[in-house]
Amino acid sequence: SSSSSSSSSSSPRGDVAETSESPLQGWAQLPRGGQEGFDDGESNLLRIPVELPLVEGTRVELRNLQSKNGATGTLLQLTAAGKWKVRLDNGLGVALLRGHYIRALPPSAEEKALAQE
Repeated sequence: SSSSSSSSSSSPRGDVAETSESPLQGWAQLPRGGQEGFDDGESNLLRIPVELPLVEGTRVELRNLQSKNGATGTLLQLTAAGKWKVRLDNGLGVALLRGHYIRALPPSAEEKALAQE
């Protein structure tokens, strides 16, 4: 009698059923939208903060300042000294600021619509 070790029928990946009909050939499939804990909306997307680039015409918010923190405006130009000229909203004038005092704002829905035309 031969003493060959018989392979067990359990999968090396635990209790995942191996079926030849599956395009993944037995690998666990990712949950589809509509299943418990998932929906088809954007709530599944990872929310990773991304610093948007500073370019002329970009809407920005001022930050890390003693005054005018949270004020918004539009980037006009980058000076030779490396400061941004920012036209502040609500008639607050123009500011010259280094990049670390400015945060680019994502485009509004209206701006996105205009860009697609």
